[in-house]
Amino acid sequence: AELKGIGCSPGIATGEVIILNELETNLNLSNKIIVTERTEPSWAVLLPLCKGLLVERGSVLSHSGIIARELGIPAIVGIKNLTSNLKNGEKISMDGNTGIIWKVKDKK
Repeated sequence: AELKGIGCSPGIATGEVIILNELETNLNLSNKIIVTERTEPSWAVLLPLCKGLLVERGSVLSHSGIIARELGIPAIVGIKNLTSNLKNGEKISMDGNTGIIWKVKDKK
């Protein structure tokens, strides 16, 4: 299962998904990839804490894309049906260069 959006901040990241619908400040975002429908400028305080950012809406010129590039965090925007295709705690990899997201299967 692969998702695709617009790569807007280069880099590859692998980590657990954390789906956010609003700004929450008391979260452990270490090794997590933030998944959301959209962001607001106030979310800038969260971005330095995460491994990557996936946003259902937006473009390379959106606020989240610009901040991610400034911070050097891989980011992909404009991902159709993103929040309905991923679950909290699911492990994924993302490529901010190509805009491709893929689910990582646990080795057992």
